[in-house]
Amino acid sequence: MVLNGAMFKSNEFKNEGVPVLKTSNIKNNRILFNELSYVSDLTAKKRKKSIIMNGDILFPMTGNIVGDNPDRRVGRVAIFKEDGEYILNQRLCIIRPDRAVADSEFLAYYLSSAETYMYFMNRAKITGKQASIALNQIQDYTISLPDITTQRRISQTLKALDLKIVLCDERMAALEREMQTYYDELFVRKANSPWKAGTLSDIGKIVSGGTPSKKKAEYFSKKGIAWITPKDLSNYKLKFISHGKTDISELGYKHCSATKMPRGTVLFSSRAPIGYMAIATKELTTNQGFRSIIPNKNIGTAFTYYLLKSLLPNIESRAVSTCFQEISGTVMKQIPVIIPDNNTLQKFSEFCNPKFNQQLDIQKEKIKLEQLKRDLISKIISDETYDLELLA
Repeated sequence: MVLNGAMFKSNEFKNEGVPVLKTSNIKNNRILFNELSYVSDLTAKKRKKSIIMNGDILFPMTGNIVGDNPDRRVGRVAIFKEDGEYILNQRLCIIRPDRAVADSEFLAYYLSSAETYMYFMNRAKITGKQASIALNQIQDYTISLPDITTQRRISQTLKALDLKIVLCDERMAALEREMQTYYDELFVRKANSPWKAGTLSDIGKIVSGGTPSKKKAEYFSKKGIAWITPKDLSNYKLKFISHGKTDISELGYKHCSATKMPRGTVLFSSRAPIGYMAIATKELTTNQGFRSIIPNKNIGTAFTYYLLKSLLPNIESRAVSTCFQEISGTVMKQIPVIIPDNNTLQKFSEFCNPKFNQQLDIQKEKIKLEQLKRDLISKIISDETYDLELLA
């Protein structure tokens, strides 16, 4: 059963009563219960078809298109698992499975797949970066379901993969807290007044990038020279990077101002927006939207990374704005910093480098798990055979 959310007049919203879930409350695979609106019990009863039940799948019919934040993307889904009374607002729909034939968890995984997303995108009304899906398009969507026992086994396997992915995030976050705490201890709380004053140009070589002509297809490659753009980092939640969505060819490299930078370079986006960061795990290049730093040997990658994080408000305050904020290479080089002594820098590098390696190993494990999850969902949708025992 697919049900529409309710439309409310502005004067029907109250300070208390039955909570209303809006599109802003529905994120990718989760629901936020803060910043709720409310309507009276009487108003909710008049729109009882939009009352949400435990196990319902909530599906925003309006949102951003591909390439944007998945938490704002059209067609994202989340399972409602509350027992209290809630009601759904307009531009959202309820997908209520028949529990005898469909498992909510399985159906949510199915609907969150890239294949399902593209099915709806091919039928959506698109205006700018916004897409809208009609209720009847969702009602008309047909899927092939295995038996309920198989669905539950599949959803349990996928949930186990999700748990492993969450554990990867937690392990990386714990290591990150240790390093950030140690940075604060050495370079903030115990900052040494005799340390010399300098600028970011004393930390390492500040490098911009370039873009080959997009009119020349031969300048780009699926497997060429790694080339990163700010867009590659826009939804990139990981610390280390080796490739962007598109590589450039050797010919493209020769015909643009991109510079090859070594492993350990700290990438820092300088516009649209300022402050996306990642650490190169191999030689790579970027477009002109970066002011990356190749750290001096005595400075090290770890100090450079955490220094840039701490300097972000300062850097943003020095940006100039035309159609968007940008920090120039000249200004970036002149940003004042305090340069610690080599012994303290070495101490910090020796503390962080093994933890960086641990984080990178965990990141690779997470990427592998996420790919395994996508592959399993794709097999389910394409009705291929799958061995759950191998994935358990």
